[in-house]
Amino acid sequence: MKKFLKFKIGNFYKNFYNYNESLTIFLFHEVTDTPSEYQKRDGVFHTKKEFINTIDWIDKNYDFINPNKFINSKKKFALITFDDGFNGNFDFAIPQLVKRKIPSISFLNFRPIIKQEPNIVTTVQFLRNNNSNFKKFMKMNNLRYDVHLDITPKLFKSFILNNKKIELNRILIDQGKIVEYNTLNNFSNNEYVYFSNHMYEHWNCNKLSDNEVEYYYEKNFLELKKFNNFINFFAFPFGFYRKDFLKNIKKDNQPKKLFTFYNGVNDNFFNQVLDRLYVKNINEVDSTLYYNILRSYIKKKSQYII
Repeated sequence: MKKFLKFKIGNFYKNFYNYNESLTIFLFHEVTDTPSEYQKRDGVFHTKKEFINTIDWIDKNYDFINPNKFINSKKKFALITFDDGFNGNFDFAIPQLVKRKIPSISFLNFRPIIKQEPNIVTTVQFLRNNNSNFKKFMKMNNLRYDVHLDITPKLFKSFILNNKKIELNRILIDQGKIVEYNTLNNFSNNEYVYFSNHMYEHWNCNKLSDNEVEYYYEKNFLELKKFNNFINFFAFPFGFYRKDFLKNIKKDNQPKKLFTFYNGVNDNFFNQVLDRLYVKNINEVDSTLYYNILRSYIKKKSQYII
């Protein structure tokens, strides 16, 4: 019933939507035929076949845009983006795009990459599901089931201080492999591959203090500057926009574009804030695309002002 309603609403809305002059930014997390438990649990992966079929569909329906050349046009443009730095993207997905001369941006968190440790999202989800002390900690601090959206550096540090035996190896297996630093170096001079900022760790920006926003942004920024293909864009972790974000960033380091995730399409390429769209697989595109566009429009009007 839910899919049927989305299909009907989307088909109705597309009669009113001028879809031609637009930029659709597609979001992927991991591309693999052997997803981790976390990737299956959160639905943040595509099989290799799904990915290729989706790229084929995008290629037929859009022109791909280079992120260094955002220009308004009468065409339908598409941009491919990846979040979080999972290894399958660099092992399979990005090389496939490079062969076809399709640009992409990878939004990276460098703490998990440098340390080869699980990120904060998979860590607290694993602890929530497997650690009785953490469950008590959540209750004591009024943390929701979606604890990854609520946890802060200060709160997590307070838990670690009293619970030093965290099974990082088990959490890494649950999460799935993150790209290694040397692999990033292999792509750093590729004209179709770009790296951008996703915070040093995957915290929800709206839960951070001003000083924490500055620290985690700037620390990641310094790592990214080491790569020739760094482009100064920023994607909010979890896609949640923070209104005062830029005031916490040094003027010379402020990103040229900010990327959210409300499953929408962009009518003006010159907006500083751009939305992204997640398509689980190609069979869902036609039935949910316009529904997602309408839903994101309503969300953005009600939740924040760009």
